Amino acid sequence: MPVVTLLARDGARSVESGGTILEAARSGGLPLASSCGGLGLCDACRVCVVTGGENLDAKTLREDARALAADERLACQTRAHGPVTVTTTYW
Repeated sequence: MPVVTLLARDGARSVESGGTILEAARSGGLPLASSCGGLGLCDACRVCVVTGGENLDAKTLREDARALAADERLACQTRAHGPVTVTTTYW
């Protein structure tokens, strides 16, 4: 399984993930908002990809519809296929 490293204010946490980055964050004990229930509609789970962007799925149509910067992804829509490091202002 790919390792997702979550950069938080209190240090980095690495989580093995077979699901989305949102699921990895929650399993790592880091709260990440998702008011749409993970449907990619609210962009509350926006994360910044620090490294490993090449190991992520291509952006979904829902991500393309949002005003995301080049290094931003919606955690609920994104799956890792290799090591990746992300951060957000929520942690």
